[in-house]
Amino acid sequence: MRTFCYKFLLCAGFAFALTSVLMVGAGSAAAQSTTEGSIAGTIFDPSGASVNGAAVTIHNVGTNADIRLASDSSGFFKAPLVEPGTYTVKIVDPGFAEYRADAVVVLVGQVTTLEPHLSVATASSSVVVTEQTPSLNLESPDFNSTIDTRTISALPINNRR
Repeated sequence: MRTFCYKFLLCAGFAFALTSVLMVGAGSAAAQSTTEGSIAGTIFDPSGASVNGAAVTIHNVGTNADIRLASDSSGFFKAPLVEPGTYTVKIVDPGFAEYRADAVVVLVGQVTTLEPHLSVATASSSVVVTEQTPSLNLESPDFNSTIDTRTISALPINNRR
């Protein structure tokens, strides 16, 4: 009988310790929030075909920082972990006019999507987009994981209410 009690207490203690560790880990994961957004898009030529290897420069208007990258073989580019703010996106590829989008707004937890259509270059031409559509996520059910204090205080927790 004594051995059974000892084994039971040992197992109960282990289960309690494991549960505590898992709950602390889950609590810290839920407390983390994202502080960046991203800019992504697919680059097209006048015929609607994708443009691969185009040079993309994303310029932060507030900090003057630049992010430089290139489109992949399907014309897709993505700059993850971009600070929230206003940006100018410039796309250059040989044989095409420079594409420029001003006032591209990046919000926390959102992907700002661009679909630049490059035009054929002339002696000196560039395309400037001065207004950007609001960034609405209509393609996926992703949402921001920021939780305000009202939501946290409304959680049903023992001994708080």
